Amino acid sequence: MSAGAVHTKASLTLMGGFVIGAVVVHSPIVLLYAIGALIGVMINPDCDVDAGTISDRYIRKKIGVVVEKVWDGLWYFYRRSLKHGGELSHLPVLGTLGRITYVFLFLVIVPHIVVYLIFQPGWNLWYVVGWYWDKVWVLWRVWLGLAGADFIHWVLDHTD
Repeated sequence: MSAGAVHTKASLTLMGGFVIGAVVVHSPIVLLYAIGALIGVMINPDCDVDAGTISDRYIRKKIGVVVEKVWDGLWYFYRRSLKHGGELSHLPVLGTLGRITYVFLFLVIVPHIVVYLIFQPGWNLWYVVGWYWDKVWVLWRVWLGLAGADFIHWVLDHTD
């Protein structure tokens, strides 16, 4: 298993490749793949590690310990439900979709439920889920960049 710093360097290298590709083909839309690879530094297959990930260290160093604790809390249920290195977290496509769905649940759905239960009882949860999910799928290039970073992560884990 490779160290978190190795995974970070691989994701950043992939991101750089996408940026160079965007310049070469004169297409800013290719930068969406680069954004996905960059997101792979923070939302990576190792979010299932109980002791924390390299993203925890980056957040603590750059933003502060309070934000790092919130980030760590966000991933609590994810860590508790998955075994580290298992297929559900580490397989490139399946793990990527799982983490996107998990983040979507806790950053979009749960806050909407709380806000709407307090301020607007009788709202339609499925309408909100569908509206946001349509927006998520518009960014399929970002998802593909993240899946690429996850694939590199998986390869590095299996070549040590």
